Amino acid sequence: MTGPEHYLEAENILKLVASPDSGIASYSDAGTLFACAQVHATLALAAAYGTQCGDMDVVEPIGDKWRAVAS
Repeated sequence: MTGPEHYLEAENILKLVASPDSGIASYSDAGTLFACAQVHATLALAAAYGTQCGDMDVVEPIGDKWRAVAS
């Protein structure tokens, strides 16, 4: 999974938790999903930091994926 994919997965999990129709039955289930989203967000941050070379064009095609996620 790439950094942008981790970022999008974290975002999707948080949208699921926030949805009133999510079917999440307990605080424990929500906590587990929040923890999973946090792991994905951390991995996205690590990937972004690891690929940052001052110019996103240096790390193509990942740079395009980061720009797409950020837009």
